[in-house]
Amino acid sequence: MSNPEVLKPNGERSVEVADAAGEQLKKLQEQREKHTDQGERSGESLSSARRETEAAFSREAGKEKRSGGEPTGGVTHATKRQRKDSYSSTMRQIRSEMSVPARTFSKVIHNPTVEKVSDVVGGTAARPNAVLAGSVAATFMTLFVFLIAKQYGYRLSGFETIATFLLGWSIGLIYDYARLMLVGRRS
Repeated sequence: MSNPEVLKPNGERSVEVADAAGEQLKKLQEQREKHTDQGERSGESLSSARRETEAAFSREAGKEKRSGGEPTGGVTHATKRQRKDSYSSTMRQIRSEMSVPARTFSKVIHNPTVEKVSDVVGGTAARPNAVLAGSVAATFMTLFVFLIAKQYGYRLSGFETIATFLLGWSIGLIYDYARLMLVGRRS
């Protein structure tokens, strides 16, 4: 069975195929020449654009210099005063959208003194592992103390939960600092 799409070779068809291939080759060569001409022109326009850009930067180079002499390139670092002003304006804008009690609370907790104390306490005493250990210890040890007191008929004062939390917190804090000393700070 013969495939109708496949042409059988003969002398006449070979000449037609050769002519078609020649025409296609001419078209490809014309396209290549056209693209080469366009590439040269775009190269010329690219170099002229580069010269214009360099000229514009050289005019502006005297205006924006760092202390080292190199141009800034648009990167500026905010000063401490600018950061403080930005923080204040952001807080004012946010507080204007808050209710009166929320605004008052925000003013208290964002007081610089309160923020510094909070940072120190958060980095030392209120470490997550210590608080977690204190909570777990308070839960289970208070339950244990309650069950013993219930069994033997003792009355509880209410300080048991606080005492067991402090005991668990101190154990968690010791564990946390020991791990920090042995393993080191993880990033």
